[in-house]
Parts: sequence; C-alpha cells; structure tokens
Amino acid sequence: MADRQSDASRGFEHFNSWMYIPDGAADVDDGFYEPESPVDTLLGDAPAISVSGPAALEYKWQHCALAAQSKRRRLDQPKLPWEQGPFSMIFRSGDKWSGTAVSNLSDMLQPAHFGISDVLHSQRLDDSLMSERDAAPPPPVVKLNIKQVRHEKPDEDIRRVALAKLRDLILQDPLASQLGVSIKTMLDSGCHPSVADQSIHDCFRMKASSTLQKRSSSLWRLSKLLRSQGVLNPLRLTELQLYTALCTLRESGAGATSAQHMLEALFFLDSTAKLVLVELRLVASGRCRGVARDMYLLKNPLEQKHPLTFASVQFLEDLYHQLPNTMRCILGQLLFCIHSCCRWKDAQRLCNLWSEEGHGESLIHGDAIASKTALSAEARTRFLPYIALGSGVGGRDWGADWIQCRLVEGLEFEGYALPSFSERTCQWTESPMSASEATYWLREFLGEQLEPSQVHCFGSHSCKSTLLTWAGRCSSVTFSPTERRLLGHHLEPHMKSILTYSRESYTALYSKVLSMFRLMRNGEFDPDLPAIDRVVQLSDSSDLQHANQDDSNQLDSGYDSGSESSVASDCGQAGEEVFRSGAASSSNPTSLFPDFPGVPESQLLVHRVSNLVHTMNEDGFLLCGRRPSVNFKSFGLMLADRKLCEGCTQCKRAFTSKEPA
Repeated sequence: MADRQSDASRGFEHFNSWMYIPDGAADVDDGFYEPESPVDTLLGDAPAISVSGPAALEYKWQHCALAAQSKRRRLDQPKLPWEQGPFSMIFRSGDKWSGTAVSNLSDMLQPAHFGISDVLHSQRLDDSLMSERDAAPPPPVVKLNIKQVRHEKPDEDIRRVALAKLRDLILQDPLASQLGVSIKTMLDSGCHPSVADQSIHDCFRMKASSTLQKRSSSLWRLSKLLRSQGVLNPLRLTELQLYTALCTLRESGAGATSAQHMLEALFFLDSTAKLVLVELRLVASGRCRGVARDMYLLKNPLEQKHPLTFASVQFLEDLYHQLPNTMRCILGQLLFCIHSCCRWKDAQRLCNLWSEEGHGESLIHGDAIASKTALSAEARTRFLPYIALGSGVGGRDWGADWIQCRLVEGLEFEGYALPSFSERTCQWTESPMSASEATYWLREFLGEQLEPSQVHCFGSHSCKSTLLTWAGRCSSVTFSPTERRLLGHHLEPHMKSILTYSRESYTALYSKVLSMFRLMRNGEFDPDLPAIDRVVQLSDSSDLQHANQDDSNQLDSGYDSGSESSVASDCGQAGEEVFRSGAASSSNPTSLFPDFPGVPESQLLVHRVSNLVHTMNEDGFLLCGRRPSVNFKSFGLMLADRKLCEGCTQCKRAFTSKEPA
C-alpha cells in the first residue's frame, strides 16, 4: 500500500503539463481545494471604488468584467502545435483569413482591458443611505385637493353617462318594460336608431341630472349583483333574487344607504319606464325592506355646515373693498347668497340684477328662473324674486359696486351667473363655478379671520343658513315661522298665489331684516352669544312679552274682522267654523251616504270642487289627515246632486279600520 502511494506521488512529480496542482492540494488537513480566482490577481493594491445599485444586480458588473477578461486571455494565449501550420485547417481552429486584409480583425475586436481592475475591486453601498442623502426637498406647491375641493363634472356629462346606463338596462331586455316595447316596435318598423335615444331622453326629461346619476348607478350595481347569481335579465327579477342580492350587498360591507337606494331606483324605473313583467310591490317584500333598513341604520349622522358668525360676515364685507375686480365678483356673489338666504346653485340661475340706493341703505333685486324647490313645470318657468341688503351688516354698500364690477368684467347671464375662474391663466372659463369651488373661495377669504381647524366647518351652504339662524335667535325683532320659511324661499301652498301677484312681498320681510341689522350695528343684538346667554335674555323679557300677548288677545276678542274668511288659507279656521255650525244644530240626522254608514251628517264635509265626501275625526281633522278649510261645505247643506258625490279613498280606508270587528 505504501508502494502505491509512493508511485502515485512520483507520477505527479514527473507530470509535466499546463494543468498543474500545487503540492499539498490533496492533503485532507488543509481543507477543500479551491482554484485561484483571477479577481485576486487583478486587484492588487488599488483603492476600492464605491458603487450604488439595486440589490438584484449586485454583482452583474463584476460578472461582465470577468467575462471580458476571460475572452481576452483566450485570444492572447499561445497556440498549440495542432493550431498552427497545415494542421490548423484540419482542426478548424486556425486563421481562415491569413494573408488577407482582415487577418487582424480578431485582434481589433478584443475586449478592452481598461477599467477591469476598478470594476472587480468595487464595493456596493446601501441604496437607502444614498436615497436619504440625495433626497430633494418637496417643491413649494400646494395641491388643490389638499383644500378638500371636489372636482364636479359638467351637468351634460353627468346626464349623458346616466342615460347611457339606463339605455343599456332597458334595451338589453326591451320586452320587460313599456318603454322598451315601444322602442322595439319603432325599430322593427324601420325607424332610425336615433329615435330610440330620443325616446329615452324624452322619458327622463323632467328628472334632474343628479337624480339620474344616483338612480342609474344604483340600478347598474344591482344588475352586476344579479349577474353574479346567473340572472341575465335584471328587469325580470324575483323576490328571492332581490333578497339574495341585498344580503350579498350587506355581507360585503357596502355603504349604509346602498340597499335603500336600490329599492328607490327600482320604483323610479317603474314609474318612468313602467315594468310590465314584474309586480314591484310584491318583489320588494318586507324582508327586502328589512335588509335595507338594517343597513340604513348604520349611516353616519348628518353633519351640516356651521352658519357664519357676525364677525365673519363683517370681515368679508370689509375685505370686499380691498380686492381686485375679479375677486369682488366672486366674493360679491357669496355675500349675495348670505343676505338673500340663497343656495349657490340657485344663485347661479339668476337672470337679472339691479340695485336701489337711498336713506343710507342699498337693496339688491334679483330674478331667478328656477330653484331647488321648484318642482312643477309651471314653477320652473316663473321668475322667483330674490332680495338682499347691499349695505350689509356693516352699513357700507357693496351691492351696487358688485353689479358694476360684473359689468366691467363682462359677465353676463347666459345659462349661469358666474363662470369658474382659472388662477393659472387669471381668466374666466366657459364653465359655471360649482358649489365646491365656491366653498374653496369662501375658505380662502376666511383664512385670515379664522383658525385653520375652523375653516373646514364652513361651506357654500353656510351662506343660506346664516341669516335664518340670526332670525331665529333675535328676540327683539320677532320672525314668525311663516316669515322664516318665506325668508328661506320655502313657500307654503296658500302663499303661492300671493307671491305670484305681489312681486314685492319680500320687501316687507326685509324691513325686519334691516331692523335686526341695525340692532347688530348698535350692539344691542349679538347673534354669536352662547346659548346660555340667550336663554337668560329671553327669560328676563318673558314677563313683558306675556303682558303684551294678553293685551293683544283682549283686543282680538273684542274685535270681529269681517275679512277673516277671505284671509283664511287652505289650513285656516273657516273649515272648522263650518263643522262647528253643523255640530251646533239641534237636528243631527244620520247620514244615508253608503261609504260612511251610521255617521251623522254634521260630521261629513264635501269638497266644493271635487265633490269628495270626507268625515271628521275627534281632533278636528279629517280622517284622511287634512284640515277643513273654506273649500269644504257641510254634507247636510246639499239638497241636490248627492248622487255625484264620492267618498274619499283615504277616509274610507281609515273608517273601515276604525270600525269594531
């Protein structure tokens, strides 16, 4: 065994070749053998270079350097005997282009050796340190979204997208709705496809764009839920399918009002397009409504914008006279909304403005073609008057100057009162200024007067609620509930004719507003007082108010006005007098009217126009919930034409449920 080891050692000693293993390479005590790396031979004593790069490419540059160095060594090493002379062509390793002009081309294409040592000797740095060192400070730019301004789409874009969704829902199953059947019949008869679009536009013409967006989005979401269940025709849904979809909506953590909006959207579509294959009142069962109510109770409480304080309004009026014309046009419309209790979108519908000055005060008149409360077609085609005190709470006129600034800027009433303003180009745009942009400008103007944490409590809707809040807090100048409703442009049914034929009904109301402003200027009334201070003030003046009320009651009892019946409204006292006169009669026969058997004739009232018979309740109201008025007369006074009378449906339903079983 020893001889074999000695022979092997002698064989390795006498082996003469270019493959050489050093002595002791096979020794077990020295560990595993590793060949010498070419990196160590190229590094030398050169200083290390710091390199930064991604972690995935940490050694890529060193691999490229090693590949270039290996290629250069293969080309520079001496050729073996069979690679030279006549044997080179046999082994196909010689120079095929020997003796030609391109024989040295391989030497020209050899990799360069400059910088290989620097690359192999480099050190990689941490990227996080490099990013922290090279991080540039943020630019001094404040984005518009930081100020919480919502970018509103134009009204025509909102309407176009909503109608496109409704068109797809109706025409994908035209036999499921009356509108779809009509459109299909027209298309089958050879009409142009544009007729279908026009029919859908006309069907939803009287609905607002925001309403269409809300309803179409809910229906589109419901159709997606039904398609996930395999229901391909959402307009033919059953009660089980609707209940399953609403349960899926509740389990997915959707919005609190999403289920309620879906049910409302279904009834909206039924009232306009008329579903013919589905009885919606049976589909929207009690358990479906229960799911919607269960989700609706999770809704966050409504948070309204705070009304502006007296100091804030006074600050805005003083700031108005320090701004250029463009800013005056914007701030002037905000002040107009404050002093006229007007919504921003209603103020955008103004068609005319003019002012009157005198006695140290200024009054602004405005006519608007429609408002949020105008629902009927007749109301949307009638001018609604707006009045505002141009002298404001400070007594310094800003109203007449605002109208003049509008003329200087060339602003006209073409579809809207105030266009949007571009701060980048310092020019007016062609789109109307939205309520969100108005909120941005209001907060911008109030930025110097309020703290940053309080600015976001105010918005464009604060302009409408400011004067109404002051009118409710003022005890020296009393505003009745009817006057406060009129101040907020909410008209009662019996007031519509008065406003139609008396265009200056608001001027009498604003005389009280001016009286309140004068008290605020003198310091006798402060609308910003805490609630406890107002309670104490009201308690101190309560004795005087009770005394004045007792005196007025004595005067009313001793004076009988002959025009009382002419002033009575639909909810007045004339109807109650009719009932009392019938009740006070000595003869109280039982009526033979078939809809209300056994009811005395004194408890039956007939409407003078519709000839509907109503029955009275114990509380002085009719069974249908209405109050008797001058439009009703006693059924016992009718001696003829009793066969033309018909019982009120709601009164009959209440009378039937009231009868003992």
